[in-house]
Amino acid sequence: MAAFAVLTILFNNLQNYAKDIGLNGQHVYILSFSSREYPTADSLQTDFTADEAILETVLQNYLRSIEGIRAFSFSSQAIPYQNGHPLLTVKTNTNQVSALWYEADKNYQNVLGLKLVEGEWFDNYKLGDALPLVAINQTLKEKLFPEQSPIGKKVSLGNANELAVVAAVVENYKTINDFSDYSEVIITQLKSRQITEEGVVLLKTNSDINQIGNLKKDLSALLTKKNVKILPFFSERKTNNTFSLIPLFFFAIVASYLIINIIIGLVGLIWLDVSKRKQEIGLRRAIGATKGSIGRQIVLESILICGIGLLIGAVVVLPFPIVGAFNINTSIFLLAIISSIVLILLLAIGCSAYPGFRIANLSVVEALKEN
Repeated sequence: MAAFAVLTILFNNLQNYAKDIGLNGQHVYILSFSSREYPTADSLQTDFTADEAILETVLQNYLRSIEGIRAFSFSSQAIPYQNGHPLLTVKTNTNQVSALWYEADKNYQNVLGLKLVEGEWFDNYKLGDALPLVAINQTLKEKLFPEQSPIGKKVSLGNANELAVVAAVVENYKTINDFSDYSEVIITQLKSRQITEEGVVLLKTNSDINQIGNLKKDLSALLTKKNVKILPFFSERKTNNTFSLIPLFFFAIVASYLIINIIIGLVGLIWLDVSKRKQEIGLRRAIGATKGSIGRQIVLESILICGIGLLIGAVVVLPFPIVGAFNINTSIFLLAIISSIVLILLLAIGCSAYPGFRIANLSVVEALKEN
């Protein structure tokens, strides 16, 4: 069971790692800003102010003026490969799914290099003139609109059941780490008041840009009431990947401990068994049995004993691929079962080879003296 658990996690991680990341975070930076003043009750109740609107315009004009910045997109603080991924319930008349929720403007697709499968990305429509537009990924599309096109169809969002229209379907892309599978994703349009309150700006730069070091200094001078921070898009990638491997490391340590105990116990059991059978083995040698046949017999007996245990273990774990437990592909479970069986059989062969070799090389005279 321990070997099965470790191999299942290992093969699942390897399969996910081999999948395309689905976005391009190279030369993309995250510009975040927060207020230097602790918000008061009055400020929290105040809507998007004229000063903030001016600040937003100034910020956009400044970013456009920098030659090394190819494009930029305003987004909520929820960003792929960063910590914090809010969920949003998305419903149709027949299906309901909790999806990772991202909010962004019309430039989001261009900055992150998301690939469109169907529909068009957010255009310049104004809030209030029509239902809000949303984009979904292929995984969410398959659960909400199986075997049909979702473009132009309405969905309900959240507990308030706010209606929105699906404008685009994008290819699946990874959101948490390199070892995670594709999650259900929905991208809603970012409202303008969120830009300076709790949002970030994604900057797509040239590969040879050398102004990032001075960008923070210039923005701090421009946004005097804001704390400015600039980080690479994949700044948390290594940390998230490491944390995702912790379960694998934990199960590997437990499995290693159990396997070592199995090896010690199996070698001791086989050694005790062959020690009690010296007369039998000596008699077989005396009537013409070869060393090879004696050794093979010991090994085959060990394989038979382990095979009984493997059969019981296979019966226990077989329901996992049948019911599709833990959202892991059936092929991964079957591969883990087969690999576990091969591993245990190899251990049985290894543990019985040395005792079998020693007893097979016992002389006939010495064996027959044992009584």
